[in-house]
Amino acid sequence: MKIKIWKFAVCNSLFLFSGCAGIKVVNPNQKNDTSGTLALDITNGKIELAETYTCRIVASNGNRVSAIGKTQDEAQKEALAKCRDQTLVSFCETKNVKCEKN
Repeated sequence: MKIKIWKFAVCNSLFLFSGCAGIKVVNPNQKNDTSGTLALDITNGKIELAETYTCRIVASNGNRVSAIGKTQDEAQKEALAKCRDQTLVSFCETKNVKCEKN
């Protein structure tokens, strides 16, 4: 009888603790948080506001990395650099970066 209770307690505790495994629910309909972001551009001696791009990538450890830049190429390079900084063995590739205009 004690063995059955022990097995039941162990199985239930494993089940309960596996429920808190860090699963995050992501809303696919969520809008871009950086929408409307502008950057200050001081090239050519003029002060202007430039449109920006946001690029996102998921690092190999599961962390999401994003970067904002004045051009898509600039934001993509920054996101890749941040991704590579966070991982020891890097699987960060250009094809995994997703960019959008703000």
